[in-house]
Amino acid sequence: RVHGISLSLSLSLMRALALVLVLVAALALDALALTCEEKVLAIHHREWQKPELSLAGCYLTKLPVELFTLTNLRLLDLTANGLDGDDLKGLKYLRGLRTLVLWNNMLTVVPEEIRELTALEELNLAHNQITEVPAWLGSLTTLKRLVLYDNKIASLPDSLASLKNVVHLNLFNNSLASIPEVVCQMSAIAELDLAHNRLTKLPDCIGRMNQLEQLALYSNSLTELPSSLVGLTELTAFTISRNAFTTLPDGMFERWTHILSLDLSFNKFSAVPEGVLRMTHLEELHLYGNQITELQPGLARLKNLRVLNLGGNEMNTLAPGVLAKLSALRRLDLTSNEFVGFPSAVLEATGLQELVLSRNRRLRSIPAELSKLRSLRVLELVECSLDPLPESLASLPLQYLDLGHNPNVANPNGALPAWLGRITTLKNFRCYICRLRETPTWVESLTALEELDLSRNGLQAMPPALPPSIVVAKFAYNVITQIPESYGALPRLKDFDIFDLHVPSVPKPLCVPTHPAYPQLRWYCENLGTKAKDEL
Repeated sequence: RVHGISLSLSLSLMRALALVLVLVAALALDALALTCEEKVLAIHHREWQKPELSLAGCYLTKLPVELFTLTNLRLLDLTANGLDGDDLKGLKYLRGLRTLVLWNNMLTVVPEEIRELTALEELNLAHNQITEVPAWLGSLTTLKRLVLYDNKIASLPDSLASLKNVVHLNLFNNSLASIPEVVCQMSAIAELDLAHNRLTKLPDCIGRMNQLEQLALYSNSLTELPSSLVGLTELTAFTISRNAFTTLPDGMFERWTHILSLDLSFNKFSAVPEGVLRMTHLEELHLYGNQITELQPGLARLKNLRVLNLGGNEMNTLAPGVLAKLSALRRLDLTSNEFVGFPSAVLEATGLQELVLSRNRRLRSIPAELSKLRSLRVLELVECSLDPLPESLASLPLQYLDLGHNPNVANPNGALPAWLGRITTLKNFRCYICRLRETPTWVESLTALEELDLSRNGLQAMPPALPPSIVVAKFAYNVITQIPESYGALPRLKDFDIFDLHVPSVPKPLCVPTHPAYPQLRWYCENLGTKAKDEL
């Protein structure tokens, strides 16, 4: 018995030693590849030597006490672990930390132990239930990034004025009814996010934050801007969407010579504000969801504009020449307007790469002249009333074509034109709810195709073959009764939607558990008829 005990102990020690050796080797190779269990084991054995440690998403109910002995740590990520303040009392021993991430836990207060982390440069407490920011947080003067979004914070302590090194402050989705004066005193802030609060007014002092480069104020209840904003001369991105603006002060933007992106979406503008038409450095202008009926000629001054979003307005025409001088324009979004005919002024934007005309429900035709836009890569025409498309589009280098919810885009026999098979640059083709009855066999010739959506039609058969490049194929809600055997040889197929199809079997290779599409097809593989079970 003694020898047996000795042998048993020796084997146990050998197994433990082997496990530790394997773990040390793995740590030396790549700590990021380790599982949560392996990382925790390494901490228990005091084998963790790296300065960064991520236990994000490990769902730990309790942190290993040895964690707080890792005084060499510079980054600690405890995202999504369900931790509360009692679990974090050992943090005070990790005084070398530069970055601490406690996103998505169960914190109702900021753990007081954090005040000991005097070298901290980034603190992320987002997506918790914190209601109050403690005054002592102002003592962490080395902080550069302070992330507090998705909490319930209604005020900020005056002590934050001491945080002169903070360049990024995120207070998105809290309960602020006003911007505290202390924010204006944090003079180094370059990125400030106050979106989705309860703001009704901005303080004049915000104009003194002359280091601001990005300011987000969307989803508040603002109706006006203070004239002091003219002092924000370093701004490159300004977002005030989802407020209640009807006008903007004329002359406010004259000194904003660095502005590249302006988002005024979901307000109550009836025209593009005149001041905006003088922002000649603008590259992106978003005006979705306003009440604009026409574009002013002054838009031609925005010669650096690359993205123009005018969706969700009330336009039924575009004046000739209004886009002709926008030589840099690459994306034009006219979704959900009131166009009856194709706005021919679009053809003047000869550099366009992306055109969105979706949900113009009275738009019936696309002109053959669209083929003159020789750089067009994306064409979105969802939910219009389109008749069959002109063959000239076959010459375009389209990569994305969405014809979804256009019941008249097929011919009277329910067929799409075969010339679509000549657009060999297509990577994504969608024609769901198009009343298709004839199978588009030409799909096989689209050698770059990665995504195909032919769901909710009247197809009786799938194309006999798909290109090897296909990753997503959707045929749900058709009257298809057979899956071609060739689909089993598609090497990249991952998303194969056959919901509500009455097929007797699935090609055997797709029912192999290691196939990328198997998780989606498992039910079909396990529950279909005798043939499928025999194949398995």
